[in-house]
Amino acid sequence: MSPWENYRLEWSPDPLTVAIPSWQDITAFALAPFGAPIHPQTGIPLMGSGAQAATMAVVLDNRDHRFTFGNASSPLSPNWKPGRRIRCYEVIGNRRFDVFSGYIQPPETDDWAESGADQYMTLTAVDRLGRLGTARTMISTLAEHIIYNGGSSLVAYWSLLDPVGSFGAANFGTRETLGQQNPLVGSFVGPPGGLYAPGAGSTLAGDDKQGTLFAPSLNADGTLANYIYLYGTLSSPIAQASGDTITLAYWATMTDTVRDLVIPAELIGHVSMQLMLDRSGGVSGTWAVDAFANGGSVSIPAMAPANQTQMLIALRMTLPSGLVELWRHTDPIVSGTTSGSPPSSATWDQVWVGSGFNGTISHVQIYVGPGAYTRSMHLAQAAAGYTGLYGQTTGQRIVTLAQYAGIPAAELSNVDPGIAPMQKATLTGQSPLAEMRVAETTEQGRLRTNGQGLLVFDSRLRRYNS
Repeated sequence: MSPWENYRLEWSPDPLTVAIPSWQDITAFALAPFGAPIHPQTGIPLMGSGAQAATMAVVLDNRDHRFTFGNASSPLSPNWKPGRRIRCYEVIGNRRFDVFSGYIQPPETDDWAESGADQYMTLTAVDRLGRLGTARTMISTLAEHIIYNGGSSLVAYWSLLDPVGSFGAANFGTRETLGQQNPLVGSFVGPPGGLYAPGAGSTLAGDDKQGTLFAPSLNADGTLANYIYLYGTLSSPIAQASGDTITLAYWATMTDTVRDLVIPAELIGHVSMQLMLDRSGGVSGTWAVDAFANGGSVSIPAMAPANQTQMLIALRMTLPSGLVELWRHTDPIVSGTTSGSPPSSATWDQVWVGSGFNGTISHVQIYVGPGAYTRSMHLAQAAAGYTGLYGQTTGQRIVTLAQYAGIPAAELSNVDPGIAPMQKATLTGQSPLAEMRVAETTEQGRLRTNGQGLLVFDSRLRRYNS
């Protein structure tokens, strides 16, 4: 009898968001006529405490090209693709023993099928640790907080952290892919030299990457001489339905020297829709929240952003009530209502950033939906912008990183809380696994996966007291 007689190889066509996936048996295609068709390798080392990623290599009969990624004529199309779940287990009598559970890896280029050729192909897979190690690198500590907590109501986001000046907006139609679109471009008033510097502004206390510096040149009385601002026209305008609230949020650190029209950020839409916090009125001007809706308007007096202070600012408008609100960091809410008859819905398609502003702006966000961007979300982001995950225990840090990587909370019940406190996170350019390893080392614990492919973190208490 073949030693592989009792083995089963299955894959799931369902996306990773499906909590209870369906499975399809492909064992018959793994019974290649040469050598062992399945090569699982556990991630537990013989020596040392650090568990490595488990892997599996499978030799598949691909003579009909059903396992060729992107083959539209395959009976497995369109769901057969890298990242889908795959598992192997052994059945002895009425008992099942899990051998491997993980995710399909992209193929080597020489494994792609040639038309009309009879061939076998080698499919590789990694477990959850391996997938976390090959996940996209993180943008920054605060950016990951914003992306994860924004959910479906976060419809556009410009981090403004890129030092080369590429201000791409991430549209989160899917949680795993950052699609670059709707770039913000510079508009110059006067000579452009030295008026702004992407990635050269101040760094938020809870972040680890610099924002964009705006540095206008001023006349002797503080009025603007030359400056630059950024603007973008959205290729996919944002629709605000009746009952929806639209929110424009951003982080600003202002140097209060400009005595002229200053608009840190502004949202513009059809039917004469505008929403902004601005300083107007020349040298003796004051700050206000100004909103315009279908011929009506409101101007709400507001305190200026505190000088040289990092602040989260959120401007909100709800339709059809016309309610306009300013959430300035943790200050009390300032609100008013537009005059006239606000529309029941609106379409927003332009974003302006940094007009006449002197200082650093980063993390420009747009939310829309019924009750989108709640007060608790605002206060949580305000805290995150100052703490950067400081004070989490090791297990809490691992759970946070796993959730940033798209792992549902329900699959993290095997992560011990840990007892060692963590310092401020530095996530820029790191994979989720790399930062989890920092927590593992701090705790002197062990990070691994179990037979079901779930993430497991054994704290030092569990390791040394069991």
